[in-house]
Amino acid sequence: MLLLRSSLIILLVMLTGLLRAQDPLPAPKPIAAAVKQALVDAELGADTQVSLSLVELPTGRTLADLDSDVPRKPASLLKLATMAAALDVLGPSDIFTTRVETDGTFEKDVLYGDLIIKGGGDPSLGPRFSDKPDDMIALLDDWAKQIRARGIRVVDGNVLGDGSRYTGPRLSPYWESRDYAEWYSAEVTGIAYNDNVHSILFKAGGSSGSRVDFEAVPRTGYFSVNSTVRVGPEGQIGSRIRLLRFADSPEIRGRGSLPPKSSKYELAAMYDPAAWIAYLFMERLKERGVEVKGTALNRGTLEEFKSASTTDTLTLITHESPRLSEMLPIVLGESQNLYAEMMLREVAIVMGEEPSFTGGAAALTRWLRDNRLHRTGFLAADGSGLGSLDRMTARQVTDILVYTSKGPNAGLWKSSLATPGTRSMRSRFTGSVYASIQDRLAGKTGYVTGAHTLAGYLTSSTGVEYAFSIMVTDYEPEKSLRARDLLDHIVLLIDTSDELN
Repeated sequence: MLLLRSSLIILLVMLTGLLRAQDPLPAPKPIAAAVKQALVDAELGADTQVSLSLVELPTGRTLADLDSDVPRKPASLLKLATMAAALDVLGPSDIFTTRVETDGTFEKDVLYGDLIIKGGGDPSLGPRFSDKPDDMIALLDDWAKQIRARGIRVVDGNVLGDGSRYTGPRLSPYWESRDYAEWYSAEVTGIAYNDNVHSILFKAGGSSGSRVDFEAVPRTGYFSVNSTVRVGPEGQIGSRIRLLRFADSPEIRGRGSLPPKSSKYELAAMYDPAAWIAYLFMERLKERGVEVKGTALNRGTLEEFKSASTTDTLTLITHESPRLSEMLPIVLGESQNLYAEMMLREVAIVMGEEPSFTGGAAALTRWLRDNRLHRTGFLAADGSGLGSLDRMTARQVTDILVYTSKGPNAGLWKSSLATPGTRSMRSRFTGSVYASIQDRLAGKTGYVTGAHTLAGYLTSSTGVEYAFSIMVTDYEPEKSLRARDLLDHIVLLIDTSDELN
């Protein structure tokens, strides 16, 4: 009897073990829950907020949602709305024309009157799309040669830059004043050249604490540099130079340090781009043997221009931009703010709004409403996402991504986004842990103080395409890089989730 009881006990233990071995594994966490845990693990601070929207294409079916209707700082994700509107309203083949004109008369080799560079809303004017992309002044030099080839040796007047195509302030009141000299805060006007920035070369010697040499490249008399940049200590990694400028001054102030025996080009955003472009052109004319008796000015500052209703001019030179389709990767891939701001003003013109920050925002809001893409809490103070008031929801971003993926320019749109290791993602998703998604991801990055954002398209390992939007805001300032890395980790969580595979 004892032997039988012992045998039954052993059998029950074996059956229990077998049943336990066949128990199903714990269900994996849904994506939203996994993201919440990832946020906790990142330790970004108690006030950190995350929004997530993940939808399937082309249906728009929601697969994951985490506070996707809460308005947050979109940073450069606002460019997705701006350029979606630009493609719809302007069209991918739209071009922008800049003209060199005169209001004067010719007598022998003298031009009695002004030379005027008339801006036509072209953000690409300059070297970027030329056959000399490293020569900032090549285009202006070519124009100077064309003027001389017309037999002109003297300009008895001024050289004027005309950016009057756009109205309102050139700098948004919602941009950080400490950033006015940085390339991403370039002033917005109807005429632009070289992204409205000028290079300054800083060269450090070998003695720590000594002043760093600097020069404008190319040299120009338009602006001055007040620099206290010093040679940093041995072992300093990378440049710590900061450029500053008052809103009403062309003077660039350099602060910070540079590693010993190193050099660094910094891009300084120019005060009054119309006047700056005119000044550069005047310098090229003089180098080509054309005397200018006047000076270089912003045409809009002249009282006679302000009061004149029309001015008869003769076009001397015409320059056409690349098509909008060729500029789209500069906005979506490189995240160039000035291009986005100028494109939104062009949208405003077509839609009958003022070509200004306010008018552009009104046009964008109306376009979103017309296409059922407006969402509660949306607010645009500009077209680039640099403004402190800008707000979007993660769901609105994915709605825009779904909308554009169904449109006639879907292929162009997707190919203009950044991909791992390229454009604004040049240092993102490059590690071995991301190898499996590097050829399945295309997106738009975003960053402003207190917000890292990322949105785009992800194709699953089974070939299904998804649109996603992630916003991380209000993290502790010193943990900004960790917040950015969290975005990349969330994309990996999405890709490896059972909900996609």
